[in-house]
Amino acid sequence: MKFRIYKIGKPALKEATSLIAMYRQRLAPMVKVEDIVLKDEKDLPAMSGTDILVLLDETGNNWSSKDLAGKIATWQQRGTIKSVAFLIGGPYGVSQEVKHAATETWSLSRATFQGDIAWALVWEQIYRAYSIIKGTGYHHE
Repeated sequence: MKFRIYKIGKPALKEATSLIAMYRQRLAPMVKVEDIVLKDEKDLPAMSGTDILVLLDETGNNWSSKDLAGKIATWQQRGTIKSVAFLIGGPYGVSQEVKHAATETWSLSRATFQGDIAWALVWEQIYRAYSIIKGTGYHHE
């Protein structure tokens, strides 16, 4: 299973891209994660029945890091899921069509984050989830 993190709109914060580079390097031995920056939501490729689309939206479900780790573990165990795509919308979110196409809707917080910050948080949470799954010392109880 591989992950794709789609972000609508070009990155604006150099600091976020530095953080993402660090998490990309840390995740490389554990799982394949691709970063794809889209100009517009119309550029989002169609998802197949073997893909999960997780929309990041402030109205979504709040997942703890352990919840995300559990979801990832479940998706991996199914064996039928080939990829999980996380979508971070643009400054005005995404269309209702994209919202309805999402398999899951995840809220990082009730607060609204600038897109690059949400992007870095998704990378960190995927890394944390894999650390929980693998039992490394990164996540503390």
